[in-house]
Amino acid sequence: MSMRGQRGFTVVELLLVVFIVGLVVPVVLTMVVQMSQGTKRINTEMVIQNEVDIASGWFSRDLSQARTTDVADDPDLSVDRMRVEWLD
Repeated sequence: MSMRGQRGFTVVELLLVVFIVGLVVPVVLTMVVQMSQGTKRINTEMVIQNEVDIASGWFSRDLSQARTTDVADDPDLSVDRMRVEWLD
C-alpha cells in the first residue's frame, strides 16, 4: 500500500501544536486579566476623582456664600476650632 495521497497530521506535529498552545494561552490569559484589573482600577479612580470634584464645588460654593464660617457650634467650648474666611 502506498501512503501517497493520505492526509492528516503526524504525532510530532500534533505534539508541537499542543506545546505552542500551552505556551501562548497562559500569556494571553494573564494579559486579559491584567487589562481587566487595570480597567477596574482606572474606573474606580475616575469615580473617586469625580466625587472629589463635586465635593470641592459644593465646598467652594458654600464658602463663597458664607463669607465667614465658624466650624465649632459653641464658641465657649474649649476645643480646637477652625475659622474659615473668604476674601475677595
